[in-house]
Amino acid sequence: MLKNYIKITLRNLLKNKAFSLINILGLSIGMAACIFILLWVQDELGYDTFHEKVDKIYRITTYDPENPTGGSARVGAPWGPAMQTDYPEVADFVRFRFLGRSLVRYGDKQFFESGGLFADSSLFNVFTFPLIKGNPKTALTEPNSIVITEKMAKKYFGESDPLGETLTFDNEMDLAITGVVKDVPHNSHFRFNYLVSFVTHQAWYVKEWRMRNYHVYLLLEGDANTAALENKFPGFIDKYLMTDDVPYSSKIRLQPIKDIHLHSNLFREFEANGDIAYVYIFSLIAVFIMLIACINFMNLSTARSAKRAREVGVRKVAGANRGQLIRQFLSESLLLSFLALFLAVGIVESLLPYFNDLAAKSLDITFSNGFFMLTALAAIALLVGLISGTYPAFFLSAFRPVLILKGDINLKTSNRSVLRTVLVIAQFTITIALIIGSGIVYQQLNFMKNKKLGFNKEQVVVLRMYDDAIVEQYETIKNEFLQTTDIVSVSASSALPGRGDWGMPFLYEDAGEKKRFSSRVMVVDPDYLETCEIELKDGRNFSKELATDISGAYLINETAVEKFAWENPIGMQIERPVGRDENGNWKYEPGEIIGIVKDFHFRSMHEEIAPMVMWVAPESFFYLSIRVRPDNIPKTLSEIEKTWATFDPNRPFEFFFLDEVFDDQYRSEEQLGKLFTVFSALAIFIACLGLFGLVSFMAERRIKEIGIRKVLGASISNLFLLLSKEYSKWVIVANLIAWPIAYFIMNRWLEDFAYRIDIAWWVFPAAGGLAFLIALITVSYQAARAAVANPVDALRYE
Repeated sequence: MLKNYIKITLRNLLKNKAFSLINILGLSIGMAACIFILLWVQDELGYDTFHEKVDKIYRITTYDPENPTGGSARVGAPWGPAMQTDYPEVADFVRFRFLGRSLVRYGDKQFFESGGLFADSSLFNVFTFPLIKGNPKTALTEPNSIVITEKMAKKYFGESDPLGETLTFDNEMDLAITGVVKDVPHNSHFRFNYLVSFVTHQAWYVKEWRMRNYHVYLLLEGDANTAALENKFPGFIDKYLMTDDVPYSSKIRLQPIKDIHLHSNLFREFEANGDIAYVYIFSLIAVFIMLIACINFMNLSTARSAKRAREVGVRKVAGANRGQLIRQFLSESLLLSFLALFLAVGIVESLLPYFNDLAAKSLDITFSNGFFMLTALAAIALLVGLISGTYPAFFLSAFRPVLILKGDINLKTSNRSVLRTVLVIAQFTITIALIIGSGIVYQQLNFMKNKKLGFNKEQVVVLRMYDDAIVEQYETIKNEFLQTTDIVSVSASSALPGRGDWGMPFLYEDAGEKKRFSSRVMVVDPDYLETCEIELKDGRNFSKELATDISGAYLINETAVEKFAWENPIGMQIERPVGRDENGNWKYEPGEIIGIVKDFHFRSMHEEIAPMVMWVAPESFFYLSIRVRPDNIPKTLSEIEKTWATFDPNRPFEFFFLDEVFDDQYRSEEQLGKLFTVFSALAIFIACLGLFGLVSFMAERRIKEIGIRKVLGASISNLFLLLSKEYSKWVIVANLIAWPIAYFIMNRWLEDFAYRIDIAWWVFPAAGGLAFLIALITVSYQAARAAVANPVDALRYE
């Protein structure tokens, strides 16, 4: 019987080649899109799950009860050891600290390397990063020890054994290689190229409780209750952080490591995380695309029912029962579905490299060890086959043989099936909603890229000053650069808009009482406002001629004035912490507010502009910013390189543009926009493919009616309108349903941005008009073809 089912199925596929092709192509594209999204979702949900102890690893974070969304992913270095000592629930801890970008040398090979971390020796006990070479118990125990990744080992040593070799960092620090670790999986919320033993780290703030410079992770005992442990943390704050005259307002929270990638957007994350909302959005898109593909199959199958009606009648007369017919039609549907799946897998395999580039992923389909993927693909094919074939199977098998063979069955009723109308409307509702969503995503991206930022990020070349020798020569270097006619201005800073600002508590006096305020800070030189074109609102800028402006004068932004309700802060004294005295109490250095700058965005538009304090401290400079004329940038860069080489000849020349740094903050949104557009285009294509097949069949079914109308004098335009108006009504109804749905979803998405667009009313009719135009073009070909056909061909046998 099964062999007979397959034989009949293949005959029907070959007999109706056009419809078979449309069905298989629509299903395969829908499945391929679904597989791409499934791979993406699986990857997003799989972050950090490769760690064997993933359920026991937590990160220490802090948050302000008055602003819970503005927490920090970093805490002080002493927190980890203290928690292990004070709480039996804590089995171990690991601390990480960024090294920054360094020049690494081995023999005649030298490269700039980023992705370095100071790490405790307990790292390999807490995290699952397998060592290929070296002993995990001792690899990071000694000072000046380094563990490198496979990729870095091949880069410097090829196939040679790197253990015991020495790498020189920034021409001043030698580190002995004690291990080689497997490359970090791409689905880790933090990645590294090398690890340096934490005991090598000699920064003064390693003992500071309040300096939030370290990512600290805890390994909890198996039976530890995290809620009960968190309830003990107020005592921890009282014991270690409330020992001086400055109160500590933040609270401590334990964050499961497996929640970090999709549920965390704290200040100073290792890198930009994902968002669980995008997982939900793309999962919905996958479901919608598969629904559209299934709707196509159901519509075309029921529309072709007239051609299968006599077959059903003859088979019923010959003794076939309804169950056999249902199995026959379901087997056809399942065979078609698995054929489409086979083609879909081929599409995915061939296009996966391009999808990885688009999504910035390293996805693959692995059948050798991917039981989940095999199961998921088979389930998709089975589900699609059943969903797509169930209605046609029950619909066709219900025909009464007497009526069929007498020719009395009312097929016209089935052609105008309410269900088919609902399904087509559902297709275009989904399609229009996706078009609106794509448009709003790109509008928001365009808004973020082109909104006035309060500074000019264009034509600013940035160089890093890696060591103290370069910083000490800063004024000389600056004067040399200014000799180049195409250089407009030069300045230096500790941070850049979009990178590197930090927070600090300040004190000020109000009615004889010392009060505290917290602010973001940047150290700049007197020409920074000019170079970045930041506007001074009130007061004056820093002056090179006034020695008191070095570390003793401050600029603040408008937000600081508003938040702290200062009526006239010019001339007001504020104090910043500069270290501790012999008794462990904070020492403060006073200074005067000399000016107010207009607000500028020093972080992404996901966040509101925070209070900012700026002052001059040359020893803290790290970035050199050079504003150049736009006329001949390649020549100017060449001049900059020549000048820089005279001051830093031991390092390769390296630069970047300020606009690149700032725009990097929106990379995830850009990827979202691209993916949204691609999947929306696929949904539109699949919907149009089904509509094309449906119109083709309807035109074929009404060919005699069209012939008679032409004989009676109907014009081509009358016939075109006759065949097109029904689908036009469907698209209009789909618009009315899609608009409120799209508005609700996209309005919720925009709530993640502190600075956002207002959804323009015209987006909705524009998307509806585009969908209508696409549908009209799809219908037009078959409608025009039927309208211009010779009526003699349709009526010659009547």
